[in-house]
Amino acid sequence: MDCLPSELTSGTFRNSTILPELPIDVLLLILQETVAKPFQLDPSITKGPNNLWLRELRFRKGLTLVCRRWWEPAARLLYGHVVLRRPGQIPALTRTLEQSTETIGRDISVLVRHITLDKMVTLDITSEVVHVALQKILERCTALISFTVLSHPNFYEANDSA
Repeated sequence: MDCLPSELTSGTFRNSTILPELPIDVLLLILQETVAKPFQLDPSITKGPNNLWLRELRFRKGLTLVCRRWWEPAARLLYGHVVLRRPGQIPALTRTLEQSTETIGRDISVLVRHITLDKMVTLDITSEVVHVALQKILERCTALISFTVLSHPNFYEANDSA
């Protein structure tokens, strides 16, 4: 304890400026080591409501709430790879991206680097709404690197029987 500065041992560390703030990119590298890699997770709905992918998603959301300084790198982790599993999530993501500038003061669509549609089945009654919303997402996400569609395993069977 003798080698520690008195600010650390006296309980006044929170207001102390003895440690410089980490740059955002360094903080991002640190936070990246706390989350699972995409290949380690299965976002399938069939895994149930408490699967590892959903727990990881809740953890990433929680990182954005730690403090203001953590928000940007944590948001990069949260929105870097968006997985959509149900058709209703597409218009919801569109609203989130469109309203982010006015609600949080930042355009989070620039954080989206990868989008995956995971085994999603779209009913004919909602397909136009989903199509328009998806088009808006793709227009807004200017930093998008990949767009992946993983088809539902029964998709071809349903179309073959028609």
